[in-house]
Parts: sequence; C-alpha cells; structure tokens
Amino acid sequence: MKDRCVNKGLYCPTPKEKLACFVERDYSKGMEVQFSLEFPKALTNRLSKEDFENAIIRVNHVFVVAERINFSTIIESIFSFFVCYLNLIFFQSSYERQMKSLDKLIMQLNREIFFPKNLKIYHPIHRGLRLIMITDLTDCSE
Repeated sequence: MKDRCVNKGLYCPTPKEKLACFVERDYSKGMEVQFSLEFPKALTNRLSKEDFENAIIRVNHVFVVAERINFSTIIESIFSFFVCYLNLIFFQSSYERQMKSLDKLIMQLNREIFFPKNLKIYHPIHRGLRLIMITDLTDCSE
C-alpha cells in the first residue's frame, strides 16, 4: 500500500495546516469500520509508532462497540420501527451515542498525543468513514 501523505507546500487549505496524512479503512475483516494500523512514513519523526497504534486501536474499538448487535439494539430497532422512528427525535440511538463518545475520544487524543506534537487527528465521519486524516499544524508561512 502506498503512503497516503501529501505535502501541500505553500498552499494551505485552512490556516496553519501543512501536511495531511491519511489512515485508510482496513477491509480485511469485511465491511465493518476498522482502520489500518500501518504507520505512515511521514509521521516517522513526528509521532511514535506506539502512540499512533494506540490511538487507532482505541478508535477501532469504539466502532466495534457501535456496530455490535445485542439484545438492546434489537429491541431498540424493533421499537423504532413500530413508532415510525419518531423516538429518534427524542432519544439517541446506540450508534449515535457511540459516535458522541468517539467525538470525546478524538478530542482527548488530540489533547494528550497529537497537539503536543503539532499534529491533529480528525473524526473519520468527516471523510465518510473512509479514512482518518492527520494534519500538521505548523505555520504554512515557513
């Protein structure tokens, strides 16, 4: 698999973003949402491989929990069907609750691991759950 990192040079899509690294989906286990643990070469001097793998494993775990089928999700789905999904106006589905927990996890990972190294990880929902983007936050005017 080729390295999916792009150095944008003088062009910055948003202020203070220079390097974009993409962690692609891992389809080896089928269609479930899991991301590859392959370490991008562009992050070699910026982030330890252990920190990267730990972050991706934690993100992957949230998706495992979100997509788990159990008694409560079955009952939730049946109930939603019988009330024409009107309950979702007032209550969050279990998947939505897990996506909110992923929001918190992404913020925590940024605070603890990525921001101190001038990097930022983005929620995979912004890219249609196809990839996770990691950007460099150094000033583009260098």
